[in-house]
Amino acid sequence: MATNPKKLVELKNELRKEFSQRRSSISKIDREIRSNQITERLINLNEVADASNILVYWSFGHEASTRTLIKELQLRKKQILLPYLEANLMHAARISSTDSLELTTYGPLEPPDKTPVDPSTVDLVIVPGLAFDRNGFRLGYGRGFYDRYLSALGDASSTIGFCFSSQIAEEVPAEPHDVALDILVTDREVIRIASRSHRG
Repeated sequence: MATNPKKLVELKNELRKEFSQRRSSISKIDREIRSNQITERLINLNEVADASNILVYWSFGHEASTRTLIKELQLRKKQILLPYLEANLMHAARISSTDSLELTTYGPLEPPDKTPVDPSTVDLVIVPGLAFDRNGFRLGYGRGFYDRYLSALGDASSTIGFCFSSQIAEEVPAEPHDVALDILVTDREVIRIASRSHRG
């Protein structure tokens, strides 16, 4: 694995391009089918059953859709949190409905009431990404919002990557600040990470 910072950036950018193309090649119908398969696997996990406060990303573009997942979590009376950006940092706020979410300039919808929830009280985070590996590392969009947020979670919190099976990479280049996830859920399998990096 490349250790030179410049080469590492180049490698990550190449992987972003490759996995972005992989993801965008999935048809709209197939994306919906696979997203529902991911949801079916995830919703039955003990980590979901045990969680009260769950942070879920609002999918957009070619991402695995979280619409059905959010509905299922609401049916289970879970407290749903959505991420939002403020002062170039990611925060999470509660939502009571998806009917009044606000448009953003960068893509996903945001909660209208931006009262931040303390990350240490979040039980479970559903994490997006372009690529993931079986060590729990993920390749995001390069701005580090999730890594900074995940490092502030409490020790009892769980993190789950929500992705298509085609997004699993042989290896995602990891840097010291990268936070490994606990579980990956795809349309084909649930991958539990044997060990992950320490938070903080």
